[in-house]
Amino acid sequence: MPRVLQETEIDPIAEQVDLDMQEAGEEVGPPVHKFDPSQRQDLSDGGNMGGVRVVPVGESGRVNFEKREPGRPTTRMAWTWDGRPTELPLAWNPAGKQHDGARKYLLKRHCSVCNFAGFYGKVCPDCLKKGRAQEGAITPAYYLKLSQVPNPSHPFGAIGCIVASCVRQGQWGFHTDVEMRQHAASRHRAEYRAFQEAATAANHNELDQMRQQINALTAAAISSKQEGRSEGERQQARDRMKKVRAARKRPAAA
Repeated sequence: MPRVLQETEIDPIAEQVDLDMQEAGEEVGPPVHKFDPSQRQDLSDGGNMGGVRVVPVGESGRVNFEKREPGRPTTRMAWTWDGRPTELPLAWNPAGKQHDGARKYLLKRHCSVCNFAGFYGKVCPDCLKKGRAQEGAITPAYYLKLSQVPNPSHPFGAIGCIVASCVRQGQWGFHTDVEMRQHAASRHRAEYRAFQEAATAANHNELDQMRQQINALTAAAISSKQEGRSEGERQQARDRMKKVRAARKRPAAA
């Protein structure tokens, strides 16, 4: 996990500068170095990588093998325009003394008309292209505090992931079963494939049970019909015997 910028490490003056820049919509230059989203292991505080011991450079700017210093944070917490927590990457200067406070991302905007986010400036390029009105529709795409989000949504629901070890359980679940399946199909492919196979097998077993019940009901109906025919035949036989007995008694009476 990347090392997140803590509250004690945030300069309140720089925090106010971030807010002022957000409100003014000022342009910023590219960061000193790019953030690599494909990075699989964070070595901000050092560690072992490929059999090599990595020692971070602390605030002093020197590597101390005897007294290790904590590494520099690489991200800071923020919230999107709809209230979802996220992490914004920090860019440091070559000396490693100052970071940009994720200004490149804090200056991005969101359009509440078309829900297009990630652009700079006070005009939505999509709305401008299609001729839609934009009065009061442009808001920041990221906020430094949840209380600053104008209309926070509730991104989590009560439906947990099918993988028990996944963090999307309990209060961090999904709103619908479709959202949960989309998450499992992209994040837990092997487990989701096994889940689908188990569900298919259960459906087949249910169909087999339904076929057996239908066969049993059909057999019972046929048997009942046959019993009804046998009873009718017996009644006809009794009627014939009565007629025969009645015919025998008539000559004797004469």
